Amino acid sequence: MSGGDAVTTHGISKRYGRETALDGVSLRVPEGAVYVLVGANGAGKSTTLKVLMNLERADAGTAEIHGLDTVRRGPEARAQVGYVPERPDHGYRWMTCRGLLKHVAAYYPTWDHPYADRLSLAFGLRLDRKVATLSKGESRRLQLVLALAHRPPVLLLDEPTDGLDHHSDHDPPH
Repeated sequence: MSGGDAVTTHGISKRYGRETALDGVSLRVPEGAVYVLVGANGAGKSTTLKVLMNLERADAGTAEIHGLDTVRRGPEARAQVGYVPERPDHGYRWMTCRGLLKHVAAYYPTWDHPYADRLSLAFGLRLDRKVATLSKGESRRLQLVLALAHRPPVLLLDEPTDGLDHHSDHDPPH
């Protein structure tokens, strides 16, 4: 894919009861661009990302990832995305990090095992640790490996540095 839009939304609206989270959000993110959603807590940043991942359904409007409607072609659209949610919930707390990486890899034909290994090493992941025992920062680093290892063309990162140390001896590989 080259020269198109990585992400588009058209008039996205979402309400939770009487609260309006999104009101007619339209945006266009060209391929290769980096966009940051900035706003106060409760402004709808996380909701926008969840709508893009089809984890929340918009009340109105449409969203696309590389031209794929995120509702009608959700699995195909999500395969194009590396996603780090605001709150980690791996759902497999009983697994080791190694086991979770292997499990998630099975869902992505583009998973790059050597790259996942390099990322794990660079982020200092202890692959033998159970997911349930990870600190907030360790969990965030695991999320980053999970999001990056299939080399997605689109990254959606919700508070990606939350819990990470400010100084690290590790530099992530390119």
